[in-house]
Amino acid sequence: MPHLAQQSLEDARANLVKWIQRQSPQGSLRNKVTLVFDGQNGLGHWSDQPIGLCIFFTTVQSADDYIKEKVTEAKRPKSIIVVTNDREIQYFVRAQGANILSVEQFLQQGKIGRTRGSNVSPSVSPESAKKISMRDRYKINQELEDLWINKEE
Repeated sequence: MPHLAQQSLEDARANLVKWIQRQSPQGSLRNKVTLVFDGQNGLGHWSDQPIGLCIFFTTVQSADDYIKEKVTEAKRPKSIIVVTNDREIQYFVRAQGANILSVEQFLQQGKIGRTRGSNVSPSVSPESAKKISMRDRYKINQELEDLWINKEE
């Protein structure tokens, strides 16, 4: 996200977390999102994990090595999507059976466009703007499930 590169490391990380929470590029809120950062947690306000996110700071190994280790250890690597533009990680993860998304693809899934305070150019085509967001689909599905499946007889 180009506008994050101009911010301090802590601000960029915090704004990335906020963006993921706001845009839900992972689709369903049931899809677990793990952010892996190199270094120690310098952000005291993350002592409690944000809802729907697992934030991990590596200290002994690099974030790249941590990601590779977790994909290798996974019982079902096909259910994992790693978001990265790093070719080495992409090749490794793909060889383990996991899926890859580029950062650009991930941002597109979140339908990031020009929002308040953002310096990112619009990336949502008029055609895709007519579609229902993943977050709205999830909410609609939950409402229908409550009406049809969980209704009291």
